[in-house]
Amino acid sequence: MSDHELFNKNLSFFSPAFREKLLAFSNASHYDFSVETSKNNYPVPKYRNKYLHSKYDPLIEAQRFSEQTTGNYSQLVIFGFAFGYHVEELLNKFPTAKIVVIEFTPVLFVEALKRRDFSKLLKTGRVEFIVEEELNSFLEQFKALDNQIKNESGCHVVIYPPSMDSVSVEFKKVIDALQLIEMGRRQPR
Repeated sequence: MSDHELFNKNLSFFSPAFREKLLAFSNASHYDFSVETSKNNYPVPKYRNKYLHSKYDPLIEAQRFSEQTTGNYSQLVIFGFAFGYHVEELLNKFPTAKIVVIEFTPVLFVEALKRRDFSKLLKTGRVEFIVEEELNSFLEQFKALDNQIKNESGCHVVIYPPSMDSVSVEFKKVIDALQLIEMGRRQPR
């Protein structure tokens, strides 16, 4: 399947408004990353000479990453999508959890939709995406989710470290604040 066909297949799972937004991002000309093929033939993005997934086996890496998330959660908020291998693994590991994926590099998200078939992940109806490159737009969408993160014990924040290399300083500050909230919630009271 060509990149164009795969992109359209993945886009078909999103609302018309979100599709339009992604199409606008797909026309962006600023590109700080490339895509290589892993040793086991999976596409792997490389941002400023750093791989965002394993260049050898992104599936094994995703399994190892998901093993770090333990507990019983009804919702996961995942910062960083890259090419989504870890998101698919977490979706399998937590079969009833709702997942909210936050990606701050829209051009990278669009490229993932062109390179990988996400129909299985998108068909579940359990995955929601916030894809923004502007801080104010992100904060507007994030307000409702922020209360859930702060107050709901079944909600867990997951940060995918390789993706953090591609975000602006402003977004890193937001992520740092959320990590502090998450650590505070885990402290015994």
